[in-house]
Amino acid sequence: MTGSPPTQQHSLRAGTTAQMLPLVAGYGVNLLVTPYIVLRLGMHNYGIWSVTGALAQYAALFDLGVSRAVTRFVALHHARGERRDERAVLGVALAVTVGLGAILLALCGVAAFAFEGSLHTGSVGLARTLLWAAVVILVTGMLARVIAAAAFGRGRMIAGNAGLAVQTGLIAVGGVVGLIVEPELATFAVASALGGIIGLVVVVVAVLIDERHFPVGLPTKQITRDVIAFGLKGQVLGVGDIVLFQSPKLILGFIVGPAAAGAYDLGSRLALGARAFGSIASVALTTHMTRRFAAGGDGAVRDAYLPLVRINCGVSIFAPFLLVATSVSAIPLWLGEPNSDVLWAAVILSVAFTFNVATGVSTAATLAIDRMRMLIWSAVASCVLALVLAIPAGFWFGYHGVVVAAAAAVILGVAVGVVLVHLALDVPIRDYLTNVAPGYAAAAVGLIVSVPIGILVQPTTREAAVLPFLLSAVVFTTAYVAVAAALKTLPQVRGRKQPDGEPT
Repeated sequence: MTGSPPTQQHSLRAGTTAQMLPLVAGYGVNLLVTPYIVLRLGMHNYGIWSVTGALAQYAALFDLGVSRAVTRFVALHHARGERRDERAVLGVALAVTVGLGAILLALCGVAAFAFEGSLHTGSVGLARTLLWAAVVILVTGMLARVIAAAAFGRGRMIAGNAGLAVQTGLIAVGGVVGLIVEPELATFAVASALGGIIGLVVVVVAVLIDERHFPVGLPTKQITRDVIAFGLKGQVLGVGDIVLFQSPKLILGFIVGPAAAGAYDLGSRLALGARAFGSIASVALTTHMTRRFAAGGDGAVRDAYLPLVRINCGVSIFAPFLLVATSVSAIPLWLGEPNSDVLWAAVILSVAFTFNVATGVSTAATLAIDRMRMLIWSAVASCVLALVLAIPAGFWFGYHGVVVAAAAAVILGVAVGVVLVHLALDVPIRDYLTNVAPGYAAAAVGLIVSVPIGILVQPTTREAAVLPFLLSAVVFTTAYVAVAAALKTLPQVRGRKQPDGEPT
């Protein structure tokens, strides 16, 4: 070791809280501005923009996974005092990201012809502008995350996350300002891209103010090999997320029409938000399971596995099922009017995502015992199923078929992962089902008593939706917590310890 890490690193609690900032900002701001955007653009143009963004997300796969590797390698070399290698890590990531952006911008001119021919945007010029704007938003976001990730690796969590939160907000606000100036799709796209550029500057300035310097250096061959090799291993998981969550929009946009893609985007946005908040409960599980593995091997992980599965399920599925319970009122409360297609996507995907978040302990155990291959197989299964099921479903059953196919891909992919984990831990799969059943039983009771409220009222305006939304939320929460607590699938408030040492 040639040095020591700085003494002033943010605490785990502060860092964990800071990690929430981009998430809350992203979903919070977008929930606020999306109704206005849809109103000004119309569902057709909003759908075109959704498909454009989905295509750009696919392009992000060509970053070779370096953005996923930054925090790990910066932390590694920083802890060892290897400042030159630490700076080179950021240099590699920035070089790859900027290079990818340059290539994508050059390709937009050619891709615009195919894009316009498929979605009928009205002109090749508009298609080119949309693609350029989407690439700028993508690349500035990737650069910001790389810079913030390097700061995270040095133990500085707050400034980077605050900057990312501001950037997310500026992209949304920029689009709104553009629509106020001129309610055109091109203006909206360009203004959103400008928000991304300004947000990138904010992230850089935030890190500079926090650390008083910008530790970037020239890439070296060894660091480049290390970062890319590690990044490619984790890139499969990135492919899984993008294919699983973006493919339905593309399939709907090209087979059914842009308006269908727009409706799916709105419904999935709500469901993904509930999924994100549901998965917060499992953030600390990987560290906890890894420590147990280091202390006692697979047996220690196995001992803690099922009790944590029971508690994690009870906590994590609450948010998605709360969305289901309130959805009939939540859609008009959000958009100002009911929309059956948005409702369908929000409900079906939320139910599917409960299976995803309920497996947080399985994922943590997989990483702890160093069986990432299982997660890769699960991701591959989801990707293949998403395409194999959704494409024919789009031709045969239209919008509703694609949504159901996407949900089925999530559930079946999760099932593959859970089975593989249980084989590795030598835990019967029935034990997993036994421990997640109480959480789903509590959700079923909550839905039975809360869903009829929205169905009976059927609100059609934002004002009419407020009361049934609040009432549904309160009734579901009360019933869920009461039943879940009785079935012992929620953590106890007291800090008392169980005999095995696990907190209750």
